[in-house]
Amino acid sequence: MDALSRLAFALLICVATVACVAAQATPAVTRCNVDDFVCDSGVCIWLEWRCDGLDDCGDDSDEQNCDTPDRKCRPTSERRCPDGMCVLKKEPCTCLADQQRCDNGNCVAMSDRCPGACRPDERMCPNVTCVAAGALCPGECADFRCDDGTCLDAAFICDSVADCADAADERNCTADRECTREQFACADGGNATCIRAAWRSIVR
Repeated sequence: MDALSRLAFALLICVATVACVAAQATPAVTRCNVDDFVCDSGVCIWLEWRCDGLDDCGDDSDEQNCDTPDRKCRPTSERRCPDGMCVLKKEPCTCLADQQRCDNGNCVAMSDRCPGACRPDERMCPNVTCVAAGALCPGECADFRCDDGTCLDAAFICDSVADCADAADERNCTADRECTREQFACADGGNATCIRAAWRSIVR
């Protein structure tokens, strides 16, 4: 083979090689199903594979723009948060400014209650009901509880009058005790006799 023939053969091999490489680099036109995701390379993948943290396309195009509220959540592994974003079912949502996060990870409005919990301005009572933070739970007494459960104001404690059925309000009344502001301290020789302040004008 003379030099000219060798040159022509080499040129033919070169052209064929370039054409082959070009054919491999050009993505094939593929028709994807309506519920598939089309990669930038033209490859079709299942929609569930999009934004799953794995490069299923080979060019990472299935992992781009994953934090948009318009994409479909994967039903088997994700849930949609109140802000529209999809998160893994085991991860908590990002609550909005007017929401609170419940122990189960869900977000509810500040005015609503989480399951088994009270609002931030409330407290839980022993009977698992919610009352305002400063209010008494059912059965609670503000000052004194008799043994039978009756509630008494502080003015009735150690006032020398048995207001509880079993006189529990007159027990442990020591001589050095101070009367409450609802009571009046009698001057009776050093004994700590307290009476209700309202009685002061009628006691002789």
